[in-house]
Amino acid sequence: MQQQREASTSLLSIPQGILEHIAFFIPDAKDFLSFLTSFPDATSIGDLDSFIHLSNFLEPNDLWPKLQLQELTESLVPSVRRITRFFTTIYVLKVLDLELLLQCLHPHNVVEFLICRTAYSVHGWLTTAVSRLPVQHLYIIASKAHRSARFLDQLGSMAHLVSLSLDSCTFHGCDLDRLFDFIGENSNLTRLSLLDLYVLTHDRRLYGQTVRFGQRHLQALAVWLRRCLVTSLTLKLWCVEEEDRASAVELLKTIFASSTLEHVFLEMMNFHRYIQATIFPAPLRIQSLELRRCSLHVTTMAALAMGLRHSNMTSLTLDNTKIDLATLRSLLDALVDTNVRQLKLSHANLKEDGCAMIAAALPSLKLVELNLRGTWVTNRVAEILAEVVGRATSLTSLVLKCKELPRL
Repeated sequence: MQQQREASTSLLSIPQGILEHIAFFIPDAKDFLSFLTSFPDATSIGDLDSFIHLSNFLEPNDLWPKLQLQELTESLVPSVRRITRFFTTIYVLKVLDLELLLQCLHPHNVVEFLICRTAYSVHGWLTTAVSRLPVQHLYIIASKAHRSARFLDQLGSMAHLVSLSLDSCTFHGCDLDRLFDFIGENSNLTRLSLLDLYVLTHDRRLYGQTVRFGQRHLQALAVWLRRCLVTSLTLKLWCVEEEDRASAVELLKTIFASSTLEHVFLEMMNFHRYIQATIFPAPLRIQSLELRRCSLHVTTMAALAMGLRHSNMTSLTLDNTKIDLATLRSLLDALVDTNVRQLKLSHANLKEDGCAMIAAALPSLKLVELNLRGTWVTNRVAEILAEVVGRATSLTSLVLKCKELPRL
């Protein structure tokens, strides 16, 4: 009993500031909460006491390592504010009351806004001075033209913005130009995702049509890539005006020449017209490359394969891309000399011979995940894969999609 009292007294005698400082260095949620519960008197841990109170309202996974706000009321503000001082980035999912949110933030905090599905709430949010918040990341989905215009009105005032994602958004033609002018002139943006953008049309039967990007847009992206330390770029469902082919080629050269890009996702119509064998450097610097509906000729694939050898690439996706046997052979030969752990060849129109070629190469590759979803798996293919999977010692995940389970 005396030893317990002495231990309790020693814990209580530690200044609150030291306890809070120790908490910064605990990387695991379980260890962190164990540290808190080791104190006999919760008031002795100062502001960290709020973590215990908040854990009654949120899921444990929301507490660490990211602080995610999915709900915020006036009664929660004091507890949330005590906690936000221990974080840099605050992830906001459904909280659109800026006044409440501002009360929770400290000068060092930055905010990442993620998906919000309530169009009315988003509209009201965009009419307020959202630039008052230290917004670091914005993800806007299914925005109509008038809301996109309001968003662009405030975009230039978001000094902390480093990541922008626009998904299925519609723009007036002039507003689309404003967006790319902002991108071309911005110095802080390092992650950009533009998916399924539409431009408003006068045809009453259609609300919007897929954007056809011109020289102005392509050059703005190229300028931004050369000037900024860009780490991630996603361009989905991109159509380029035929007369601006030279600008498209220049943009692709800039993308693959970047020394900072880690992740690239491209889905471009008529990709084979713009890609050239000389575009791929050897070795490639990109760590994750996804090409969707981007057909590659044999010479282009050979250049890509050469770039893969001894590169930093760990993940390669060729989705909905036609791959013939010669192209597949050059790819598999190169993968032996790579660190690629994830290979996705879904809907690649692979026949039995192609699947057999992949199976034969598996034991010599370092793949952890192989995705052949959308490939017609016959009895013969299943038998071949079954024979080699056991010898592919690094493989932990194999994804197949069969219309009918084969009988072995």
